[in-house]
Amino acid sequence: MDLLSFLGNKTPKPDINWVTFPDFGWRQIKNEAGLLQWVSPDNASILSSTFSDVRPDISGVEDIQALFERKRRDLSVYSGGIIRLEVIAINNIQAIEEIVKFPRKPFGVYYIGSLVIPFRDCCFTIRIQSVESGMTGLRDSKILNVSMASGQVVATENGLRGWMKDPYDDTVKDGLLMNLSESEEYDLQFPSHPLSKVRDKLKTIKEDLQFDKGIFDLPAF
Repeated sequence: MDLLSFLGNKTPKPDINWVTFPDFGWRQIKNEAGLLQWVSPDNASILSSTFSDVRPDISGVEDIQALFERKRRDLSVYSGGIIRLEVIAINNIQAIEEIVKFPRKPFGVYYIGSLVIPFRDCCFTIRIQSVESGMTGLRDSKILNVSMASGQVVATENGLRGWMKDPYDDTVKDGLLMNLSESEEYDLQFPSHPLSKVRDKLKTIKEDLQFDKGIFDLPAF
């Protein structure tokens, strides 16, 4: 085999540009080999793309229970909680979609939505995070008042029954549990809320995500 034939048959090496998606016209603040990052005009949201050329340190996508256990364990270290955690397919490529939340000192919460696209020897991650700014807790208080008036949430000596729970396992009582106001059905009422922003941007990213053709030849995770 001559040199030109050898070079022509060489397998391309994946990089961060193998996965592309809308940046919403936001201002780019980082452009590095393994990290791209943008900030929204109001500085309340950050969009990022990362690429790692090592095997991902995550539970297998086929073992969803192990995935949940690992995620809850990792989040508990930072007092975080799960809003969404699903294994999905985008153009026949498996990905993990997650939305998590963390308390923000002194008040409020911030949300992080991610698409993790793992392969045997590398991993692509798209992440959107948004924080509460200005007056916090408005969405929570409005939905809580309506829910208590309807009887969906009841005040008891042990707290508010029906207000907070793990979205996937009613037996889980630890950590920062999801509350009723964080249900997706309320996003349209509160479009400027950080969780609404994260869900909306993740939806657009999933719909418009593009893969380099070489990604379909990468060994599966």
